[in-house]
Amino acid sequence: MTGWARRPWSIALGLLAGALIAAMLVGTFGESVPPRFEAASIELALPPDTQHTEGDRYAIPAPVTDRDRAGLPLVVDLALYEPSAHGFLPRPDGHGRKPRDLFVRRQDPARGPRIAVLLTEIGLDAAASKAALLTPGPVTLVVSPYAEFPADWARAARWFGHEALLEVPLQPARYPLEDAGPLALSPDKADVGAIHIILARAVGYLGVALEPGLFAANPQAFAPFAIELATRGLAVVALAPSGLGGVARDHGLPYLEAMGPIDAELAPAAIDEALARLASRAEAEGRAVGFGRPLPLTLARLALWQDTLSARGIALVGVGALFDGDHSPSDLKR
Repeated sequence: MTGWARRPWSIALGLLAGALIAAMLVGTFGESVPPRFEAASIELALPPDTQHTEGDRYAIPAPVTDRDRAGLPLVVDLALYEPSAHGFLPRPDGHGRKPRDLFVRRQDPARGPRIAVLLTEIGLDAAASKAALLTPGPVTLVVSPYAEFPADWARAARWFGHEALLEVPLQPARYPLEDAGPLALSPDKADVGAIHIILARAVGYLGVALEPGLFAANPQAFAPFAIELATRGLAVVALAPSGLGGVARDHGLPYLEAMGPIDAELAPAAIDEALARLASRAEAEGRAVGFGRPLPLTLARLALWQDTLSARGIALVGVGALFDGDHSPSDLKR
């Protein structure tokens, strides 16, 4: 007998070590190029450790039953990622599977009008972000790349059954009087490498959300980023009207525009009116997207509003469901 045959336990330990390394990488990318290893998946099943004492990062409660977190697969196939100098970057797997199609909430297809609601700024305020995780219904959580632990928040979003988007900061229209931070993309520099830094901040998201900012006045400057996002199998939601839709679709990037913010005025009546407009658009056009912040008043009014939708024949869905059929001919050839 050979040494391998005599010591099967050594093989098992080696495989177990490889699996543990793969899981640990979820919380560590951005430091260096991930080591090459043979693994089939990245495990996302556990939320941040509730027993740890290192601040609010670990204070996210776990759901009680599988039903509480039903809706999304909790294991991400490593074939949908590639290592880079910044961490894991999403990509199609070469067999037609793309993050925007696979990282969506599992739910029965709705036959009537559909609405998706995005909650932005996830990860910037721990208390508000935890409240967003506990929001009933399939809301979509937009994780900020400026969060201290964006990968943990994206993982927790999936654990609680919510689809996740990653925010891509673009320089605002009033730049330099206003600044979207050091990660912000600018129409003056088509640096695709800059968007890689952002995309590697988390895993398990189906697309990105962005405010058009300076790109609204120069939509063609967005073309290199649209090509990169489409190539990586992602989708985009613009948080304001802009001319980016045509550029996105020209390059096979599924695109939606969201109404809002629904809580631009922090008053119950104003938020209720914004939600009513969102429902009316869905009834008129078949689908609508709105967004707001995870503020206590916003979440309270949103919960009450959700209870009225079924009587109107409107379904609240994850935003991934609204990209159905939203592909250009060029995308179908990819």
